[in-house]
Amino acid sequence: MPWYAHTLDGRPPSEWEPLDRHLRLVADCAGAFGAGVLPGGSAAPFARALGLLHDAGKYAEAFQQYLSAAAQGRKTARVDHASAGAVYATERYPGGWGRLLAYAVAGHHAGLPDDGTGEAASLSLRITHSATAAAARGGFIGEIAPLLPATLPAVELPDGFAAALFVRMLFSCLTDADALSTEGFSDPETAALRGQAPDLATLAAALDRHLDAKAAKADPTEVNRIRAEVLTACRKAAERPSGVFSLAVPTGGGKTLSSLAFALAHALRHGKRRVIHVIPYLSIIEQTAREFRDTVFAGLPGAVVEHHCAYQAPEDADEEGGGPDRHKLAAENWDAPVVVTTAVQFFESLFAGRPSRCRKLHNIAGAVIVLDEAQLLPVPHLRPCLEALRELAERYGCTVLLCTATQPALAKGAPLDFGLPSITPIVAEPARLHRAMRRGRG
Repeated sequence: MPWYAHTLDGRPPSEWEPLDRHLRLVADCAGAFGAGVLPGGSAAPFARALGLLHDAGKYAEAFQQYLSAAAQGRKTARVDHASAGAVYATERYPGGWGRLLAYAVAGHHAGLPDDGTGEAASLSLRITHSATAAAARGGFIGEIAPLLPATLPAVELPDGFAAALFVRMLFSCLTDADALSTEGFSDPETAALRGQAPDLATLAAALDRHLDAKAAKADPTEVNRIRAEVLTACRKAAERPSGVFSLAVPTGGGKTLSSLAFALAHALRHGKRRVIHVIPYLSIIEQTAREFRDTVFAGLPGAVVEHHCAYQAPEDADEEGGGPDRHKLAAENWDAPVVVTTAVQFFESLFAGRPSRCRKLHNIAGAVIVLDEAQLLPVPHLRPCLEALRELAERYGCTVLLCTATQPALAKGAPLDFGLPSITPIVAEPARLHRAMRRGRG
């Protein structure tokens, strides 16, 4: 019998999407996303395997009957199609790797499951009691199983925290690839709106022009001299290897644009994929995003995605490539060269389990993360926040820049027994800048 992944309302089965086609497309897309997660591309085989496994349960005749009924407008009982792939993952890759894959497969619609045995939705019980695994096995083995990677590479995961973030990164690759592939089949007009953003080199050139124009009009004051000094230090520091940096500059010292100059230059120098500007306050984030979008990158639609709960697209956002639909789509997975978001959105996503919150995570890997007002990290959650930043810097190819007026003690060591690895200051003797700024304003 023919196997289908998706139907089209009012259209005959000849126009439905074949299941093997969907699984191959998701595997290709997820594998491409996975190639950018870890330096060296070692996450790609994991992500590709997830793409092939995730809808394996649709090879069950019961699910095909469910699809046919839904296409005819008839409601029938839902069929669990996610647990079967989790079962096959543990069989194909016995041991820890198969178990890690099973989390992502089982949760690609409902969210990452827990692993306790006391809850009906736990991973262990879903694997043990999957009703579709046996029914779908024949079709899956005949069409897809031979395409699975024979082995998975060894990825160093020293503790449970590292393993949890790795699962979420893989989960992100799968859920974003699945959503994009499904959208491409069922809503090609929306799919065509994605992408088409300017590249980082174009944005860096636009920022340089903007900064040169500001410098040409600046009066020769002490404050403007300090701003120029900070900008020069940021551009010089951008040449340094990836890691964790700090930029302690007093208010009014040009920290926002200088940090953006560092981020773009560093990204180009070291092959980073985007800049993510993380800000604690809505008032500041709206002001920063507006300056980036409407002034620094004016005329470059799609350059900036502003992602927070209060965002509303401007009523006149009808410029080709910059309308609200494109912005909403890019906010789903942060597929934009510059993302401006809140600290709540950023950190909660790193610990989330829902597909909608995790889709973006694979696009955090390989980014320059500018953490503005770093001293405002919530003290009760300081340890998990710093551990997440450390993992991103050490394992996922990110560079982290901590921007503050007064740099907090976030490095591992006194007074913390946890924290970030060695932090490189961009500006030497920040206290000197504070004294000079006070004199300049006086």
